[in-house]
Amino acid sequence: MNIVHIGAGNIGKGFILPVLKDNNKNINFTFLDVNQQVIDDLKKTKMVSLTYLNKLKNVNKNYIIENALTLNEIFEPQNTNLLNNIDLITISIGKENLIKLKPWFEKLAEKLTKKIIVMCCENGNKVSSFFKDKVFEKETQKKFFFVDCVVDRIIPISKLKNAKSLNVEEYYSWIYDANQWPGDVPKLSGLKTSKNIDFEVSKKLYMLNSLHCSLAWYIYKNDKFKSISTIYNALQNSEVLLFTEKYLDECISILEHKFHADAKELKSYAISIIKRFMNKKVDDDLHRVARNTLSKLKTDDRISPMILYAIKYSLNCETIYMSFLNGINYYLSENETNVEIKDNNEILNFCSTNLNFSINEINALKKYIIN
Repeated sequence: MNIVHIGAGNIGKGFILPVLKDNNKNINFTFLDVNQQVIDDLKKTKMVSLTYLNKLKNVNKNYIIENALTLNEIFEPQNTNLLNNIDLITISIGKENLIKLKPWFEKLAEKLTKKIIVMCCENGNKVSSFFKDKVFEKETQKKFFFVDCVVDRIIPISKLKNAKSLNVEEYYSWIYDANQWPGDVPKLSGLKTSKNIDFEVSKKLYMLNSLHCSLAWYIYKNDKFKSISTIYNALQNSEVLLFTEKYLDECISILEHKFHADAKELKSYAISIIKRFMNKKVDDDLHRVARNTLSKLKTDDRISPMILYAIKYSLNCETIYMSFLNGINYYLSENETNVEIKDNNEILNFCSTNLNFSINEINALKKYIIN
């Protein structure tokens, strides 16, 4: 299979490349990126070195890179064979940057001789479908299969610019929508399929992603990152562990109710999240985890949907709602307002103005916080 990956950053090098290479023998893999220096470095080294951060003993492994091009280089005459034989395009450039690919995909669509698969490997709710609906014109959409997926691996931020060596978590998960994958294309090994991708997306967003940022906001509220600055250090604190357990219990109740999910399976997943966060080798800086606050609080992401669902069905979301307020106040502190929202009307106004809450959602939240 001929695979082109857009985004030669940590996710591309530390997740997409090794998972596909380790599990599939007949893979031709090409990196694409807008950054000329990044591509030049990959052409020079022709390799990515990964250190898998096992709790007991690290494992080192090298991955050969067959090809690396800038986005526009792929349209040059010498790359015509590659262009004509693409089977799958994976993307990891950040959901907010996908719109920038519109001209490139329009140009690609004009040159394609067959329909190809597009898979956006981003944090978020069914990002491939979002990409299709928000970026592509109807005629362009017909040239591609858009397949939603859920990806998960912790890759600590590298301190070296354009580093060819990365530290990565040994654990990974990559699940894609079985209903969207074309039936005549062989399935990729190492990836799992699901006929209920909504559940898989929600499970990761609600439990892992939302807990990640909620821990950071909780520590900021109580410590301002003075004595606790990383996820690992946070979870050495008994009060933080209690917050974590309450938070995940509420998440489990919501997922169990919404998807009729197995509570034991969700509890096992919650335990695995805590174990992963307590691996000191994959520690994460709380400043980094807390960033991009507004996008994480909006109704199409990880925390607000849980609160609104819990309110609708009278489920407990006390800890999640507290985290929601922590996130709002972290955002305000980062924007130097030095104002902490406590008044209910201020909360509702913030949700309406900054978080895209609809009138019905505002009314539901208003009823909850007043009661």
